Parts: sequence; C-alpha cells; structure tokens
Amino acid sequence: MAGGVEVGFQPSRALRYTGDMVGETRWSGLSGVGELPWGSHLCHFYRAGDGLGDSLVPFLQAGLEQNEACVWVTSEAFPEEDARAALRTAVPDLEARLARGQLRLLRPDEAYPREGRLDVDAALRGWLAREEQALSLGYTGLRVSADASWLAREDWDDFREYERRVDGVLRSRRIIALCGYCLEHCTQEGMLEVVRHHGLALMRGTHEAWAHLEGSAPREARDALRNLTGELEHRVAERTEALTVQALPRRLARVQEHRRRLDGHIATLQDVSRLSTHRPVLDLEQVDLGALVRTCAERLEEELQHAGSDLCIRTRRGVIGCWDRLRIEQVFTHVLTNALRHAPGAPVDITVSVEDGTAVLAVRDRGPGISWEDQRRLFQRFSPLEEPAHPRGGFGLGLWVSRQLVELHGGSIRVESAPGQGSTFTVRLPLPAPPDA
Repeated sequence: MAGGVEVGFQPSRALRYTGDMVGETRWSGLSGVGELPWGSHLCHFYRAGDGLGDSLVPFLQAGLEQNEACVWVTSEAFPEEDARAALRTAVPDLEARLARGQLRLLRPDEAYPREGRLDVDAALRGWLAREEQALSLGYTGLRVSADASWLAREDWDDFREYERRVDGVLRSRRIIALCGYCLEHCTQEGMLEVVRHHGLALMRGTHEAWAHLEGSAPREARDALRNLTGELEHRVAERTEALTVQALPRRLARVQEHRRRLDGHIATLQDVSRLSTHRPVLDLEQVDLGALVRTCAERLEEELQHAGSDLCIRTRRGVIGCWDRLRIEQVFTHVLTNALRHAPGAPVDITVSVEDGTAVLAVRDRGPGISWEDQRRLFQRFSPLEEPAHPRGGFGLGLWVSRQLVELHGGSIRVESAPGQGSTFTVRLPLPAPPDA
C-alpha cells in the first residue's frame, strides 16, 4: 500500500511513520467531529450558497495552531481573495505564516497537474513531496483542504481513481485531508463513489449540525468476512466424505469462531471511528448493574471454558443507575475478556458495590500482572500488551473504547496491578442522588 511504491516516490522518512503515529490524534477544528488521527481522509458535502468558511476556516486554523503545515486548494466556490479574508479574521498573524510557508493557497491546476487529462500519479507525488517538505521544516505534518467543484464531467473517472488511491496512500502518512463536494454538482452515483473512498463523510444537517455518513470500509470488510466464511463452510462441506461425523462439527465450529472474532474486531474498529470523530448519543435507561453483569457473564460461558478460568460474582442488590445498557455491557465484556486473554487459567473475581455515591464494578484476576510501564499506555489506542513468545491477537483497542464509553457516562476506569500480583480493573459510574429526607 505504501504510497512510494504505487506512485514512484519513496520518502526518506518512511520508516518513522508507523511507530510515531500510534495513538496520536489532532484536533480537527470541527466541533461535531473532534479528534482525528493522522491519515484521516474526510469529505464534506455542501450546497451552493452554504457558508463554507464556517467549516474550512476552523479546520485550517486548528492545523496552524497545532504547528501543522496547511494547504488550501481554493475554487470558484471559495476563491483565494475570500479565503485570505476569512482566514485573516481567525488567524491574526496570517501574513507571517504565509511568508514562512506554513500556509499555502493553491489553484486547482497547481494541486492537480494535467496533461490533457488529470495526472493522478503527479498529483499524489505532489502531496507526498509537500508532506516531506513540511516535516523537514519542523512542522508536525500536513493538513489539506481541497474542493472538487472545478471538476468537469470528463474528469470524473480520473478523479475517482485519484480519490481511491489517495485514500490508501494517506493511511500511513502524517496528512489529514478534507475534500469538499458541492451537492449540485454530484449525481447520486457520484455521491456513493465519494463516500466509498473516504473514511468519513460529513454533511450539514438541520440546525447547522454535522451529519455523519459513515464510510464504506467497515461495511465492505464485513461483507468480505461473510463471503470468506461462506467459502470456508463450502470447502468444509465438500470434504465431508473425508471427515468423520465427529470431526465435521468441530471444523465448522472453528470456522464460526474465527468469523465471530473477526466480526468483533470490525465492530471495535467502527466504535473507534465513531468515538474519534464525534460524541455518540447515549440511550439512557434504568439499568441494574448486578443483573447486567450476570447476564453478560452467562453469554461469555464459552470464553470462560476456553480460558479455563473460574468466575466468582458478588453483587450488591439494587445498584441501579441511569446508563446506556448496551454501552455498559460493552465495557464489561471488554474488561472481562481482557482478563481471560491475559490471565488464562487464573480465577476471576467480579464485584458490584456502592462507594461514595457511585456504582463500582471491579474485575480482578490473579494472573501475571501488568508492569508500571505497560499500565501507562494501557488505555491508549493500538497498544496491545503482547508477550513476543505468546501473541494473543487483538488491536489494543478494547480498553481505549471502554474508557471513552465510561467517561461519556461521567465515570472513570482505572487499573491496579503489579508483576506477579494480578490485576484489578475498577469502573466507577455515577448514581442518581438520593431523594431528600
């Protein structure tokens, strides 16, 4: 996938990207979007006459304030003179930033070279070269805002190929790109193509709020997974004559187990995407925490048997709060499966109690424990705790997702551990204030 291989450009800094970028996010400048990781490729749909400056200016202002090099590809919808005026209001030292090259305003023909038709390779090489230059000048990366309103109908096929390739190239780069598409210039088929080649699609909804149109990558991954599972099941069926009656169910069970795990990974990645780009709305209801824990534990019976771990649950009656049931189930599932994965065979104790007006859910295992250094990164994204000799799989995302969900409820999650002494994960959730006496 490396951009250098595909477009014939090999940057000298290629080896630093994957390690340096793990868990790093940048403020997008868009209140409905929030933090974005490097490599983000977004698009936003707008209507003719919309106040584009309300989104493009904060987006680029955030990049400038975070020491990023920024490029604004202007268009007829927002010409250079208007862009300068809008930015000058938000960025008082705009001229100084322009003079030292932190911000560049480009015409479409400067960003997208043409030799009769769009030169996709040259356009990609241009962005990688600008990123390389930004890093060499001490900036943290490159932020790009571009608009596609200059596209003629005959350019669409070439630009669609460009968007497909740039979406792959950006994933390993210190670049964040926001592409604008005017709805009046897009067909329904064209909009679907645009969404397909961007990680996140945005559109102004009612009351000027951002509406999120999820990119198709998770859906495509899930469809591919289903196709793969069907193919594996078909192969197993073809070999039934060579298998004993006892072996066939085991083989099918393994296929289904692999599918279930991969499906879980895809769901986790979807959660990461949503939590990274906007604040989810919680579906609050009355939830009995003890009953929830017991129900979830029953669902995880197979995982418990596979890990060889005994489970002891002690719950206080009547620990009832106003929470999002599915989200709290998700948190408990992540924490418990984490204990089973990293402490197989060790007993696990679960308690539900009340302390200082908060509901307390504790999951304690008696496994090998976690070093202080690992505890510091435990709730970061893409930080799996792996022993090289005993890889356990996973992306290192479950606990990060759990922390985000708990904090959305106004609660907290922490770990207490030491090598050789097991680990205790404690989730605290707010409870309603008691009625006045």
